[in-house]
Amino acid sequence: MANPMVTETRRSELRKKMRGLRRTLPPAEQSAAAKAITARLSSLDSFHKALKIAVYLPIDGEVDTGSLISMAIDAGKTVCVPVLVDRGKNMRFTAYMPGQRLSVNHYGISEPVPEDRRYVAADQLDLVLTPLVAFDHSLHRIGMGAGHYDRCFSFLRQRKNSTKPRLIGLAYEFQRVAAIETCEWDVPLSAVATETAFYRSTAADERKKK
Repeated sequence: MANPMVTETRRSELRKKMRGLRRTLPPAEQSAAAKAITARLSSLDSFHKALKIAVYLPIDGEVDTGSLISMAIDAGKTVCVPVLVDRGKNMRFTAYMPGQRLSVNHYGISEPVPEDRRYVAADQLDLVLTPLVAFDHSLHRIGMGAGHYDRCFSFLRQRKNSTKPRLIGLAYEFQRVAAIETCEWDVPLSAVATETAFYRSTAADERKKK
């Protein structure tokens, strides 16, 4: 078994490299990628069938989700965004509408103010669109390092046959790497959408272009 400290050191190095690359991506390329990813997701049955969708509010060069949020709301879906609770230790989801009052948490991420929150349980979500810093062919994910998504969806590790919620990562193609060292608490993704491909967990290294 890999040493967790060594694994996290290597993850931190990869995280630093990928965040740096992401920050330097020209705005025009970011916009084009977000448009392509939105179009890719709009063709998915899992998107059309989902009634409750969780979407992050981007920061630090993450794939923009504004069009996805608008598309989901126009389709009559309940859109939820992550918020930190318990002094930032844990993550929950609350219903969200553009124009809602927001505050900035200690990570610099926007989230609805506490008095306007209407929480939705994580296991009641149908589809969760997650941010990530890097992913590999097995759909293992590296996030910002706080472990909020892994803790929030840890129940998926115990429910092997559960299909709800479906976790789909949003990323730029350059964020794909050959392999990520895993930890026992990691929750793998169901799929990853990039500007050029859609990767499914049913085939480890399958690349489906749509």
